[in-house]
Amino acid sequence: VTHTQTQQIRSTVTDGSGFFTLTNLQPGQYDITAELQGFKKAVRESVQLDATGALTVALPLSTT
Repeated sequence: VTHTQTQQIRSTVTDGSGFFTLTNLQPGQYDITAELQGFKKAVRESVQLDATGALTVALPLSTT
């Protein structure tokens, strides 16, 4: 994920089922990217995260 205002980047790796968690993110807008070799990159732009919120974001990957 990239915080769009500060350009701070945070990365993580999914578990075997594709689930991921990022904690302690600052409130604001984020661009979220998922990549895996053999698949097209999935991007979700301008996702708003509020200070008290938690989000679930689906990023389906399709084959190239």
